[in-house]
Formats: sequence, C-alpha cells, structure tokens
Amino acid sequence: MQRTNVKIDWVFLIYAFVTLFFGTSIMSFCGLIPTEDGLIARTHYQGIPFLIWAYLSNRKVRFLKEDKIFLFFSLLIVLLRIFLFRVGNLAQVVTMSIEPMMVLAILRSANIKTIKYLTYLMFLFFLVECGVALLEAVTRVVIFDYKDMWNDGIMLYELRSHSLHGHPLQNAFIVSTMMIAVMLSKLSLPMKYSLYFLGLMALFCFNTRSSIYLMGGVLGVGLWRDLFLNKNVSVTKKILMFFFVWACLAYLFVQIENFELGSRLATKMNKDDTSSQARFLILKMLQDLTFVDLPFGTDGVQIEFLMKKNGLRILENSLFIILYQFGILYLIYYIVLWTKKLFDLCDSKYQFIMFMLVLAILINTNNSLCTNTPVIVFVIFSVYLMKYINHKTYEAINNNTNLQR
Repeated sequence: MQRTNVKIDWVFLIYAFVTLFFGTSIMSFCGLIPTEDGLIARTHYQGIPFLIWAYLSNRKVRFLKEDKIFLFFSLLIVLLRIFLFRVGNLAQVVTMSIEPMMVLAILRSANIKTIKYLTYLMFLFFLVECGVALLEAVTRVVIFDYKDMWNDGIMLYELRSHSLHGHPLQNAFIVSTMMIAVMLSKLSLPMKYSLYFLGLMALFCFNTRSSIYLMGGVLGVGLWRDLFLNKNVSVTKKILMFFFVWACLAYLFVQIENFELGSRLATKMNKDDTSSQARFLILKMLQDLTFVDLPFGTDGVQIEFLMKKNGLRILENSLFIILYQFGILYLIYYIVLWTKKLFDLCDSKYQFIMFMLVLAILINTNNSLCTNTPVIVFVIFSVYLMKYINHKTYEAINNNTNLQR
C-alpha cells in the first residue's frame, strides 16, 4: 500500500547536510573544533543535535528489538570498561554504534520524498568532495587546512588531498562506499562510469593505495558484467561504452602523470614498506594481550605501551582498534549485527557480496570507523542512494526483513 504521508523530514535532511558537507576539514577551517580533547570533541558533535531532534520529532521512529539489545550491550561494555579501566570510550560507541542505529531507524520510517532529497544531497556531496580533492591535487594546496595536517607527516612533495573530511583515509572510505553504490545502481552506463571515474580520480588525489587497488578491481568486475554479461544492452551501445571507458582511462592516466597523482603506488605494499609494515605489526600486538584484555579490551595507556613496544605510531585497522578498545566479544557482536543489517538492506546477494567485499577491505586497511567521522552513516546513506536509484518507491526501498518484524 502506498504511503500517504508526504511530509518531508527537513530536520533529518539538515542532519544529513551537516554530516556530508561539514567534515573535519570544514569544521577546523571555520574554527569550530573544540580546543580540549574531551567527549564532545571525539563525537560527531556538529550533527548529533539535529539527529536527536529528528528522532524525537518523529513518533513513527522505532528501534527494532535486535537494535535495542545491541545498544544495551554497547552501554554495558562501556560501564564495564569504566569499572575495569576507568575509561569507557563512550564517544566512540556513540559514533560507530548509536548514531548509525538512529539513522537507520529514521530512514526505515522516512517517506519517499525524504529519501529522494537525501539522494540529491548525496550526488551534490560526491561532486563537491571529488571536485575539492582534484582542485587540491592540481594546485598543490590543501584548501581547508585542518589542525592535525602537519602532525601526520604530510610533505609538500607528496601532498594528499584532504577535501571536506580531513585525513585522506576518511575521505577515501567515504568516496569508495559511494562509488560501489553507483556501480551497483541502475544509472545509465555513461552516467555510472562518469561518476565512477570521477571517484577513482579522487582516490588517486587522496593517494590511498588500498582504496585505489580495491576500486580498480571493482571497476573491472563492473565492466565485465555491463559489457559482456548484460544482455539488455545492445552491441552498439557496448562498443560505444568500450570507447568511452577507454577515453576515461586515457584521460585518467594523463592526469596521473601530469600531476603525479597516486605517487604512493610506486611503493610496494609489503612488509618492508613502512605503511604496510604497520599493519603487519598490529598482529604482533595480539601476543601481548592478557586473558582479561582479549574479551573486554584494554585501556589507552596499555595500548600506547604495546604500540611503542612494537614500533607503531598509529593503528590503521578499525577491527583491531575495536578489539583492543572493547574486546573480542563486542567485536564479534558488532560484525555479526552490521553484516545482518547490510544483508537486510541489499536487494540481492550480489549487491551484498560487493558491499561486504569493499567494506571488509576498507575497514581492515583504514581506521576511519574509529574516528569522529560516522562512516557507517555514510555506508547507510550509500545503500539508500543505490536503492532509490533502482526503485524510487517506498515499498521497494524498505522491502526487507527488518520491516516484517
């Protein structure tokens, strides 16, 4: 039955706008980042007030039973960690668990017009995010300089675009999730691959090797399906698409050479590379965890000690960060729950497998999940972007097992 409620949830769209466009770079550029590193500074403070407002103003929003159990377990882990270590990491739980769960609950009750405008915002954001990245790479200037830039060891000869969301890893995570949504959508082939190549160029500007290799592989799979397996596309259109893709690749390679994009690709990703070596050393830290640390995690002081002991400056694996901070019990629960959520949201096993493949690799080579940027919210937005393009009706978009409960 078609929904009769056509009222647009403008408060939620304001939250979406702030989340998309007011990233770390913009907030720092505007001088809106808290000076003290407290609870507020470690959360998505610029968007959460609007999210709470949207949640309280919509009486139709309901958490599922499994959501309530997960949120209760998350808060229980926080309290247990406060008892054991006097540090609960509440801010991280809010950003990576509570906030995306609230977003998902609101979108399940949102009408088609709200989802439509969310899709428009997503497309606009993608163009701006990639456009700023390209402009920074061409001009060799970080437009929205953020306070931690030079502390990250960024050198002028290897400038990495920071665009709207600060660190290149965060930007690459966000752009990659939107790229897979575009690839799995039913956009026209020229539009789909134009947007995809724009995103791929942005990844070269962010100079994140894992994302470049990953999304390059996804491009190969998409081309194989669209040009060789898709029987609904005429031979003439396939030939035209082949030359179009060839022209895009040629243009991409010319820009890579002219502006030295993706310079880190020249360094092999093996145990001898310092960046890759850090990911290998994370595994060594597991040997130092005690029987108490493994199920419930350890405190920040112990984590810093283990990092120094193993020669690590930063952890760039979200799953291991969760393991060290919250323990293996919470990590397993987190993976199982959000895997199920993604499976329920996707329309087919192919969509689910492709999204899971991209997310699994990104999360294991990227620490964005454990920052104050709500990257899981971007994943949810990307899935709804794909679903709206493919269906454009409320029933089809929200036709999943969650709504049957």
